[in-house]
Amino acid sequence: MKCKILLTVGSSLIVSLPAFASLDPYLQIRPRVEFVDDGVVDKTDNGEDDTENALAVTTKVALGVKIPKTLGLENLMTHIEFVHVGSFARDYNSTSAAGNNDGEYAVVIDPPLTRVTQAYLSYSINPRTTVTAGRKLLALDDHRFVGTVGWRQMPQSFGLVELKYQDGNGFIQFDYLYERLGIKDEFNRLYKKGSLLLHGLYKVVPAFNLSLFHYQIEDAHDTSGVKITGDAASLHYELTYAVQKDPSRTENEVEIDADFVEVDLGYKVGSGQIKANYYVLGKAKGETEKGFATPLATLHKFEGWSDTMLGFAAGGNPLGLQVASFGGNLKTSRGTFGAFYLKYDSVDDSQDYGSEIDVVFTNKIKPNLTLQVKGAAYSKGDASPSDDVTKAWLMLTAKI
Repeated sequence: MKCKILLTVGSSLIVSLPAFASLDPYLQIRPRVEFVDDGVVDKTDNGEDDTENALAVTTKVALGVKIPKTLGLENLMTHIEFVHVGSFARDYNSTSAAGNNDGEYAVVIDPPLTRVTQAYLSYSINPRTTVTAGRKLLALDDHRFVGTVGWRQMPQSFGLVELKYQDGNGFIQFDYLYERLGIKDEFNRLYKKGSLLLHGLYKVVPAFNLSLFHYQIEDAHDTSGVKITGDAASLHYELTYAVQKDPSRTENEVEIDADFVEVDLGYKVGSGQIKANYYVLGKAKGETEKGFATPLATLHKFEGWSDTMLGFAAGGNPLGLQVASFGGNLKTSRGTFGAFYLKYDSVDDSQDYGSEIDVVFTNKIKPNLTLQVKGAAYSKGDASPSDDVTKAWLMLTAKI
């Protein structure tokens, strides 16, 4: 029924286009097959191990429209977007009451959902200053601390009020978050009472760009940091340092003292790039019980595609988490190939959390049609949070 409503609304918008030539509509359809073997083991009657693998066949339909000159006002823009996630092969555990939450299968957090993901007004006070209010997708820098979680079929969005100033040298923006809608409804009750985000970027020279940020995530922590990025010849580098302290905005007693360090390097070689990355989500210091945490980040992008480290990164591991990775990508006439090796360890007590290999192939079949094949193979260590994990994806993305 929800899908029919979405398509009906979308059809109405499209039919109305001739009367509103300035409208900017778009449609994205993204079917995906996801296979997961995460070592979920049940004992059968004969005592043999029986692993229940997951097979999820889902489709994301995103329908949106941007309306410049809303109500005839030159500086007012409206953006509305609906997302419907449907499921077909349902042998998986979405971990959500929305459906497909069968605990006998491995986890794929793509529950069947229909949601208004974006509905906001944006007003340009002048060519450099914009005020935005409503619900929208929000990504700061590279999604490390605040992101859209775009890999999952239902993206993360926020209800917010935003003030942004930008020019050719960079930008500074302030966001007040009053609502959080996660990749499943069960996440919506978290971090929605009023978080404050302050973020700025200044482009000094191509080889040196400076970002400063301060995020007050309610009932979680205050995070302050600096990031330096740049390009010098064939080398791209990113250096980040941040600290987390007790939250300024909270109704509960939360104690945290941890830091974060990341070094990311990329070197262009012909039609490819060699990449190396090392980062530390710091351990809990003193009497605190949490390590450095990034609960609003696009975690799949950083913690490995097997998603085995998501709990440590989102909630903060008391022993900390350090990740070293190496790999690269190569562009060919048939598409882009990528392969990466990641090693996971604790910061304290020398705990071995395992390693994994991630591979991906992306082929832009047509300008608006992309095929992606992707896989992850995680091997557990002596203190791993899970068993061995194997995941594979086949996905098409069509944009109109």
